[in-house]
Amino acid sequence: MKLLQTITAAALLLGAPVVYGTTNTPERMIKQLYKISTTTFDVGNFGGKFNQSKQCQLYRDYFSPDLVLTDKRGICSIASYSSNVRFPKASEITDASFPPDMPPYEVLTAITGPNDEVAIPVTVDDGSRVMYFLKKIDGNYKIVNVMTSLKWPADPKSEDRSDRCPFLFSSSPEKDTFQLSMVPKECRRGL
Repeated sequence: MKLLQTITAAALLLGAPVVYGTTNTPERMIKQLYKISTTTFDVGNFGGKFNQSKQCQLYRDYFSPDLVLTDKRGICSIASYSSNVRFPKASEITDASFPPDMPPYEVLTAITGPNDEVAIPVTVDDGSRVMYFLKKIDGNYKIVNVMTSLKWPADPKSEDRSDRCPFLFSSSPEKDTFQLSMVPKECRRGL
């Protein structure tokens, strides 16, 4: 097992795509997602150089096709209302160290939903939280939606809606009752 983790880490550092098979658990997939450096994941730096095709493939290895956006120049990004799908507060860092160092985080226990859908929460030590929703696509788990929260836990008594309902989704969860069930009832309107 340790050898597999070492090989996977080395492959990610060198920019080799890692394809996730059906034996991979959603929790392990999210843990591997967080092992990717910010320079590789956010900036597309593979071996000291920007490589847009490797960055696009990296995104496609983890995310459903609906969430991987490609612009006219062929540069990929992840559909998100938050600037960063792994560390929602990364855009608040204003010093010269971009991409920022990754703050400590914890991948929590998966929550199983209907139809092979799984939700995996990740708590970040900067007070933010990310919830990944995964489904099997062609036999492999892919992230089909991401819910980010700049402030966790939410403050239900706050008069400021951004404190009371600090949830942003990559795509609308309006038709997915499992995804909506992760949001307090009073915050579901307008999602």
